[in-house]
Amino acid sequence: MVRLKSWFLILGLMTFGYPADGDQTVWRGIRAWYNYDTGQSVTILDSARNLYPDHPTVHLVYAAARYQHSQAFDPVEENYRILAGDLAEIIPVYEQLVAKYPDQPIYRLYYGSAVGLEARIHLGRKEWIKTLIAAYRGFSIISEVARENPDLIDAQLPVGIVKYYAALSGGLVKLAVKIFGIDASKEQGRQAILRAADEGDFAWMEAKGILAYLDIYIEDDVEAVIPHVQDLAREFPRNWYYRQLLAECRLRAGHLDQAAQTINSLEQQFPDLRQAQQITFGGYLSYERGALTFARGELEEAERILLEGVQIYGAELDAVLGQTYLLLGMLNDLNGNREQARDYYRKTIKLDNYCYAMGWAQTYLEKPYRQ
Repeated sequence: MVRLKSWFLILGLMTFGYPADGDQTVWRGIRAWYNYDTGQSVTILDSARNLYPDHPTVHLVYAAARYQHSQAFDPVEENYRILAGDLAEIIPVYEQLVAKYPDQPIYRLYYGSAVGLEARIHLGRKEWIKTLIAAYRGFSIISEVARENPDLIDAQLPVGIVKYYAALSGGLVKLAVKIFGIDASKEQGRQAILRAADEGDFAWMEAKGILAYLDIYIEDDVEAVIPHVQDLAREFPRNWYYRQLLAECRLRAGHLDQAAQTINSLEQQFPDLRQAQQITFGGYLSYERGALTFARGELEEAERILLEGVQIYGAELDAVLGQTYLLLGMLNDLNGNREQARDYYRKTIKLDNYCYAMGWAQTYLEKPYRQ
């Protein structure tokens, strides 16, 4: 499923508009995090936890920042271990805060977010049922707070995510959704996420990022999300992933010169990324380079770059890998290698990641791609 930078990480990134002592300090930590200075972010937020232990946001964003910092240095399983350990520590903290401030719904909101954030671990392992169960536990708390407090706009984001994800899923997940009584609707879910993107106090950042993922990799509608991606790239210029999304939007919209400029800047920034980030994003960069080369009609060079991308692909989630397989299939169809093309289309479908590439792969599996 999707990244985090992804859907269920946002279950730990909720309303930040609530006035509290320490807001300025927490915001400094968050901005450092989004600009990839995760070490500084963790330091700031750890200090803020000690100085402002009753701040409704700080414990959650500390755990999330630690998770992001681990992603820059550690193997995936170590990422999950760190996140699980931090959640085991902060969930009891939120239970205490809920008891201490029973009339302030913001604490229940963050408590539900902490509980729901456990879904991130299952999501990365493609444990769909466990993902849904953990998300639902948090969602049931969050949705109650959202119903009782419609002015908490940021609470629309996790509500929208769960609605969308439930509608997107199939099989046993659909059955579980029905049992849980969740109103599964892609459109309602997307509208809730969009509201958080347009009106949210803090959640606008993650809401825009999630909309970008949905529209680029699942809905195949880059025009709708270009303004949101531009906002993110402008606000956080050191965030490589946001600029990669911008490159993808420009490429798919046919703005090849702008896409080339953005891809060149990604290449220049790439050596400055942490080693673990290079492992995660190396395949992304190869795909963008290969897709641009393909769009320019340089098929042999495009195939070389894309095959390199497959070899080095190390991202936790595989939306871009699916696009790479799809494009390799299209290339082989154009070169008359039909059986090789069909093999790549099958690989795309086998990923089972709900992305638009699966639909196109099924189409081209039955009928060869032609420009």
